[in-house]
Amino acid sequence: MIDRRLIREDPEHIRHGLRRRGAAVDIDRLVALDAEHLANLQQSEVLKHERNVASQEIGRMKASGDDVSALHAAMKKTSARIKELEARNNEIEETLDAQLLTVPNLPHPTTPDGADASANVVVRTWGTPRFRPWPAQ
Repeated sequence: MIDRRLIREDPEHIRHGLRRRGAAVDIDRLVALDAEHLANLQQSEVLKHERNVASQEIGRMKASGDDVSALHAAMKKTSARIKELEARNNEIEETLDAQLLTVPNLPHPTTPDGADASANVVVRTWGTPRFRPWPAQ
């Protein structure tokens, strides 16, 4: 499977390699899914940090006898949003992994362009080829 980071950082290299191989893969969709995944992950981490800070504040407020119901309600909304983001991220990861499994490996720069082995070039041979009475597969 091709690394997501490679697709994110150099999608044109991936497109070029896939064109040389004759494969049709929507790299733009992969890049968009990866960008959404990263944005959701970042937003989720920010919300988790806010929740942790608020939890500490709730503890201090309870110790001093203050009312924490408003802050507690806000944190419930934050926790619900975190769950939504994580659920969406799980869906994105499943879709992205399924799409990445369809992307073939990139050809080596010295490999001739072509969709199959018929485009290969014989560089050198050694010895006498054996006789094969059956058809090659």
